[in-house]
Amino acid sequence: MLAPSVALTRFAPPAGALLGPVLARTEQRVRYGFRVSSLGLLIKLDAGSEVVEARGIASMPNAPRWLAGVMNLRGNPVPVFDLNAALDLPRNDESQKSMVLVLDKGEQAAGLLIDGMPRVVPPGNPVEQPSTLPARLAPFATRAIVAGDGVWLEFDHVGFLTNLAAS
Repeated sequence: MLAPSVALTRFAPPAGALLGPVLARTEQRVRYGFRVSSLGLLIKLDAGSEVVEARGIASMPNAPRWLAGVMNLRGNPVPVFDLNAALDLPRNDESQKSMVLVLDKGEQAAGLLIDGMPRVVPPGNPVEQPSTLPARLAPFATRAIVAGDGVWLEFDHVGFLTNLAAS
């Protein structure tokens, strides 16, 4: 029986085989984005997310207009925020079904009313942050890319919603 070190050095590569360092394979992760009025916002790569129909949202008395209410998601209460109201943006086509994008899980879960379904956003080129961003959103959308059908903003939903709730 051969010693392992001897056995490993007995291999003769076939003719024409390329030997050398193995190049790391770069894997492109799929990005998803959603629309709120004319804004395109990207979902964070590490955020858990799901989309549900915007029904069964219980409104809260004396709540700010940006808090659409609370919905029951598999027995868990999830606050639902209306970004159009929070950012003073006009609504898109009213005939389009509103959906709730639920970001994160458990006690961290928060719902956002969005226009239509999230979509895949192809890799894009970085651009300067648009100067026309709502002031309330600007600190939480620090990076922008041009991809597919427009400008998409990296969206820090945790920071934004925390700041919104504190105001």
